[in-house]
Amino acid sequence: MKHILNLSIGSSRTSSSEVIRFENTTIRITHLGIDFDADLFESVLRSHDGKCDAICISYMPPAVMLKKKKIQHEMFERIDKAVKETPVFYGHNLRSIYMNWTIRKAMENGLFRCENANILFVTGLALHDLAKSFESIALSCKFLDSWTYLRIPVVLNGTSELEKCASLVANHLATRPLRDQTYNQWRDRLFNRWYSNQIKNADIIVSPSVLLENIDLKFLKGKTLLLD
Repeated sequence: MKHILNLSIGSSRTSSSEVIRFENTTIRITHLGIDFDADLFESVLRSHDGKCDAICISYMPPAVMLKKKKIQHEMFERIDKAVKETPVFYGHNLRSIYMNWTIRKAMENGLFRCENANILFVTGLALHDLAKSFESIALSCKFLDSWTYLRIPVVLNGTSELEKCASLVANHLATRPLRDQTYNQWRDRLFNRWYSNQIKNADIIVSPSVLLENIDLKFLKGKTLLLD
């Protein structure tokens, strides 16, 4: 039997285990969440290295290549140190492939158009490659908090402003502890109000689905949503 570990940096509430069959192969998929505990994350990786057939990492911010700088969270270093034998795969790489392919096919078939649309990226860097593709087509592209974790109430106009802002805070982003993206604290709730107002002014919203969980649905009425 093959064994795949799906390790999420996020909530442990979704932890589970199941056995599936793919053609003639039986596969056990173990999903574990570590509640944003970096030390536990590294410990789980070490304990499964060499003992399963693949490790898949989810809820991990992607590495982003800017013109003069690369932004990569320090969690990647922990993975490199902890895993020596088992191949590692990342959820954001799969998301990048299927989102770009799906949107491209929809545009080719006339199912999706954005030439006259104002597009809002809830987190520009998490979907950076898609942002660059849209900017040359859409009426406008705007970006909120560049990597979501800072909760900065700033609207960035175009990828040039996004990349400039990201370069200024790159070192901080790379070492900032990852956290739950729901709005629990009072300052999060204040940010959420501002956040909702920006969404009202857009035609197309591009976002990881988890970042819209606390948005009042009335603000999304009539919008086109592109979610991971």
